[in-house]
Parts: sequence; structure tokens; C-alpha cells
Amino acid sequence: MQRSALTLLRSLGSRFRVTPDETVLRVPRFAREINPDALQEEQDSFPRTAPESAQDEQLDFPRGVGERLHEESPGTSYDLPHLRANVVQQRYPVSALHTLKQRGLLNLEPEYQRGFVWDKASSSRLVETILLGLPVPEVWVHEQADGRLDIVDGKQRITSLLSFLDGIFPRNQQRFNLEGLETLSQLNGQTHADLSEREQQSLQSYPLSLRILAQDSGPKAVFEIYKRINSGGENLNDQQARKAAFWSPYMRLLNELADNTILKKVRGCSERDDEQETDRELILRFFAMHGHMAQYRMPLSNFLNDEADRGISLTQEQLQQRQELFEKAIGNVYAVWGDASFQKDDSSKLEPSLWDTLMCTFSRYEPEQLQGKHEALREDLKKALKHKDFKLRLSSANLLQRQDLYDKRVAAIIEKSIKKK
Repeated sequence: MQRSALTLLRSLGSRFRVTPDETVLRVPRFAREINPDALQEEQDSFPRTAPESAQDEQLDFPRGVGERLHEESPGTSYDLPHLRANVVQQRYPVSALHTLKQRGLLNLEPEYQRGFVWDKASSSRLVETILLGLPVPEVWVHEQADGRLDIVDGKQRITSLLSFLDGIFPRNQQRFNLEGLETLSQLNGQTHADLSEREQQSLQSYPLSLRILAQDSGPKAVFEIYKRINSGGENLNDQQARKAAFWSPYMRLLNELADNTILKKVRGCSERDDEQETDRELILRFFAMHGHMAQYRMPLSNFLNDEADRGISLTQEQLQQRQELFEKAIGNVYAVWGDASFQKDDSSKLEPSLWDTLMCTFSRYEPEQLQGKHEALREDLKKALKHKDFKLRLSSANLLQRQDLYDKRVAAIIEKSIKKK
């Protein structure tokens, strides 16, 4: 049986492991000669732990490895109300992570992650930082059920380092030679193979700080941690964190539905909205309100987390039913309102409160029930939307009040219109 990533890390990193209390970084002599002020004095050798037995090295951890690691290694158990997360902190050399990548145990491309965006100069400066012995921010990884480690935060850094060791720059698949260096400008133009043996060893043995989020951590706790991790200088918003924490075929379905032609027409969104996962959250809102509105409790974020959590266990047949429900609802709304769907007061932006009301109401009807009624129905609904009581209720932050609104007012209008000859 193939060993898990954490088992292999224990084997590869045991000689280099640095506990949280032993945080002195080694500054190479050649780097100190160039940069005398570089952080701290050189440490001749890393603290070493006793080598693991051959039996331990061959052992493949069962599920729940987080508990065992948490007992054996410095770590933290976050006991938030009704939440559980085990986080293990260790330091491992760059070479150990490179080995994990080569063996397919380190996933640099989780589906919920954005792509690699750094340019070669930015990646080169990170290599320079390490050769100077300067600190690099810690990396967060999430242990998956199959033993792989997904990069949660630090993808740009890890991808840059490991790609430099491989000699290929990932954005264009061309030769990765250093560029844009200032302090170590003599290294510009060089690849990893061109570096001296001393420089290569300094890079490969550099201890990176890893925080390992064990796979036995509950997804709601994972959400809370993801939301607080700084990613590329910008904190993840709720939906970005939710997609990662609750990743499943359900989240993949939200991605697919976000490409719906009608949704793209009526959203009036910007590239920024796409990055913020606004469309995915809207679709999740619809599914949550359609099926579980009676269970709603503030805040909305927790309500949507519950829906994402339920979605993990959905079967392929149930996912197909969700897709058909969404397409029917948005198709019915668009047949009545056209490009102005979900817009309030002649605005060109989609109004979430109208989205909730119209999507949930129109999802109850088959397209043929509305056939030939579109124009009359639109006029009747326009009159209702202009009523001050309707506007007041529609703007209410209380979603339960809005549920009552679309159950009684909008549904009644649709029913009346359908019955007209």
C-alpha cells in the first residue's frame, strides 16, 4: 500500500525537523558575506530527532491520522463550539516537499484553488530570499482522505520553489532561469542545475514551516480556518473559504451552473465578482432556501455552510435533480423578465432579495404552465413590486419574512395569472 504524504514527510523530514521553540534559521556563509545583516547567525546543524524505525517508515496511517500526529507532534486542537480541527505544525526541508510532489502526494492544483499567477521575477525573488536565509511565510496544507496533501495557502510560493528545482517555469513550460535579482544579481540567468553545490544544498535543505490541517477536522472548522488564512495578501471571503472547506461534487456542480447562459446574461457582473465567487453563492442560496428555509437561523453564512455540508453526501442522481431544478427556475424567470430579471428599480445589477424570491417561487412551476402568460404575468408582478409594503418586506434582512412574501404574494399572483384564459 502506498504510504500517505504525512508518513513520507515523517521519514524525509525527521533529520531536519525544527520544533516551534527552535526557530533559528540557517543563514549560508556565502549569503552572509553578501548580506551581513541577514536575520540570524548561522546554525551549524539542525536539531535532529531519533530516526524512525523501518517498521514506522513502512506503516501506512489509517484514517484519522490527525489524532495520532496531534499526540506526537506540537500542534493545536481548535475547540470552537460544535467544531473540531486538528492542526499540526512542523518544519520540513524543501527537498521533502519536492519528493512528495514527484510521488503525487502533494497536490498543488486543488480544484478550488486559483491558478499559478506569479511571474518569473517574483518566483526568482523567492529563491533569492531562501538563498539569503531570510524567513518565508508558513504554508498551510490540508490532509485529504486518500493521504494526499492539498495546498491551502502558499501555492504560489511552493509552486515557484518546486518548479525551480524541476527547471521548468509553470506558466509557459519554458526553462526556469532566475531573473530580476538584485542582492544576488550574479545568479541572474542561472537555473537550479547551474547553481553551485553549496547553493543547491542551501535551497533544498531550507526548512519551510508547515501547518497541516488533519483530515479528521470537521468541515465547518476548516471553513473558519480557511476564512482567516491570508491568501496572496487578501483574506478569503465566505464563499471562497466554503468552496475549499466543503469541496465535493456539490461544489463542482455550483461551478458548472455558474456558467449557465441565462445567469451570465442577468448578473451584470465584473471580473471581480467572478473572483469573489458571487455567482456560486447565489446558486447555493437558492438551493438552501428552496429546501430548508424553515430551518433558517442567522447568520446567513452558517445557513449556507449547513447547505454545503449536506451537499457532501448527495448522490449523482440528487445532484442531477438540483441541476434540473436550477435550470427550470432561472429559465422560468427569464421567460417572464428577460434581461431585466432580478433587477430592482431599473438597476442593471442583480438584486439578491429578488433572486431569492423569484427563484424559489418560479421553481414550483413547469415551463408549459407559464406558456402564453409571460407578458401578463410580468405586468402583474411589476405592479406588486411597486407596492410600498412589498418593497419594505423585500428589503427586510429577515429571510423568514421574505419567505412569507414569496409564498403568499408572488405565488398568488402567478396562480391568478395561470388561471386566466
